[in-house]
Amino acid sequence: MPELDRLRRQLLGALGAAGIGTVAPAWAQKTAPLPPAVGRWPQQEVELTVPFPAGGNSSLLGKTMARQFARETGQPMRLEYRGGGGGTAGATYVAKAPADGSHLLMGGVSMLASRAVQLQLDVDLYEDFAPLALVAQMPLVLLVSPRRLNVRTWPELLAELRRKPQRYRYASAGIGTSNHVAGEWFKLETGALLEHVPYKGSGPAMLDVAQGNVELMLDGLASALPHLQADRLRAVFVTGPQRSPLLPDVPTAHELGLDDFQSMPWYGIFAPRATPASVQARAIEVFRSMAGAPAVQKEWRAMGATWPGLYGPEFKQFLQDEMKHWARIVRETGAAARP
Repeated sequence: MPELDRLRRQLLGALGAAGIGTVAPAWAQKTAPLPPAVGRWPQQEVELTVPFPAGGNSSLLGKTMARQFARETGQPMRLEYRGGGGGTAGATYVAKAPADGSHLLMGGVSMLASRAVQLQLDVDLYEDFAPLALVAQMPLVLLVSPRRLNVRTWPELLAELRRKPQRYRYASAGIGTSNHVAGEWFKLETGALLEHVPYKGSGPAMLDVAQGNVELMLDGLASALPHLQADRLRAVFVTGPQRSPLLPDVPTAHELGLDDFQSMPWYGIFAPRATPASVQARAIEVFRSMAGAPAVQKEWRAMGATWPGLYGPEFKQFLQDEMKHWARIVRETGAAARP
């Protein structure tokens, strides 16, 4: 019997060293993240560049994604904020980074709007990047500063804008950004005469509107919510096909007769174009898995966002359609001629 016990201990030791037959407790199997397979992406920290200052919608989305990415892969995701040029400064940085999967970009509709405005860009979201995942979409909100405009409804705002033409201003995240073009679209739809005040990101722009330095702004819902809840800003309408559950009393633009005012900001994950196909495929697999995570779903709902779930080729087709859409808006509004 002692000899049998010795052989049994030797066999169990050999199995343990080989990683065979060792079973973790049930709770550990459910909660511990699975390490990435040997040779599969990611094998190190991944840097996600947010091409706007902290505080905007892309920043809020990026923080949630970074936390879930670490849970999914066992590797950290670090946010790198590089604002400027309506998102193009950060995009240029990523386009020139090593194409090995260690650098990704949180790109968005603003870069396609900049392309449509025909700014002199060093980088092109469609030509210079591989689209991986369309991860978020949320409504635009028309925001007014209660310190500057004592209005609560669309008729009240419209009457005030027409009563005092050329007096009021709207803020944007920068020339060529989506809320710049949306502001020009708003002017076209309403006949309002508004001066454009560009900033280096939607965070600083919204803060100035909340402080009463500028009267109006169109921006994504997520970053506006804290200001709306504190009554530092007021929402007049939202874009999109239906009212937001977070703002059930705020009408849609469609309800107010602005049928063409339906654009919604979107955000996607991109890699430098030369990133190996195997890394792109693995990244798509990771982001597809992240979409179903309860933590992500909860955070997205709290920000009024949805995860559209377009990946790779489907996302690329979406970009083609969006380029046509924004080119039409820029052409009709004349935004390229009115910075």
